[in-house]
Amino acid sequence: MGLVTILVRPGVISAWQMKQAPLMTRWASLVDTNNPLPEYPRPQLVRSNWLNLNGLWQFQAGATNDPPPTNQTLSSTILVPYPMESAVSGVMEYHAWSWYRRTFVVPPGWSGNRIILHLDAVNWQSEVFVNGQSLGVHKGGYDGFSYDATPFLSGSGAQELLVRVYNPADNGSQPRGKQTLYPGGIMYTTASGIWRSVWLEPVSASGVQGLVMTPDLDNPRLRLTVTTYATSGVSVSATVLDGATVVTNLSGSPQTQLSLSIPNPKLWSPDNPYLYGLQVASPTTP
Repeated sequence: MGLVTILVRPGVISAWQMKQAPLMTRWASLVDTNNPLPEYPRPQLVRSNWLNLNGLWQFQAGATNDPPPTNQTLSSTILVPYPMESAVSGVMEYHAWSWYRRTFVVPPGWSGNRIILHLDAVNWQSEVFVNGQSLGVHKGGYDGFSYDATPFLSGSGAQELLVRVYNPADNGSQPRGKQTLYPGGIMYTTASGIWRSVWLEPVSASGVQGLVMTPDLDNPRLRLTVTTYATSGVSVSATVLDGATVVTNLSGSPQTQLSLSIPNPKLWSPDNPYLYGLQVASPTTP
């Protein structure tokens, strides 16, 4: 885990500097530009291996139908993941179109795995490029999305990551809450661009992709469906834990509902907000 130094070609780039907003808090000066938001970004499906891509990225304003600035040094610096309009981002400007750029190196120990790129929120539309190739376009400023970057990686050295952002703000029909280019009254300043964590994780070819969990209190059990990236020759196993004590475990097939019995379940309440642990694995079938 850790940040990777941004690698750029020689060129002119303005250094990051905190801007001065009309209203600042005492916490702004405590932001660590080398490791902002270092905590693991996903409360479920926690994996021990991951790489945080938050930190200082290159940045510049764009325009409609810009070609991707592949292998180019962008004109300024932004601190990800803070909206470009914020003082902490170092930009404190709105741009309908913009570009973000950095490079990363995949850890050698991840060899043989799928490399999944996560962007937890980009407002509003984004197109992601790795080594000049488009991974896809996503629309929606409040939900996270992921791409399998494996086919787009080149060798073991630095990989270029570009994100094109479009946020029409008041000039579009997209959901935007109280965001506006003309804040006042109950309306707030826009929050454009990358505003939640960007990160990588290695996942095996048969790795767990998602979970559907349905508690059944009438028949004390957990109904669980595990989806995996591959389905052929794959099994899944699930273990329910009460602290360090195994309550039950079960194996089965992915994409199939499993029934995990939980005798005398400890029910969650505000007075006793207890949570069971759940470990899920997807070893390939011999």
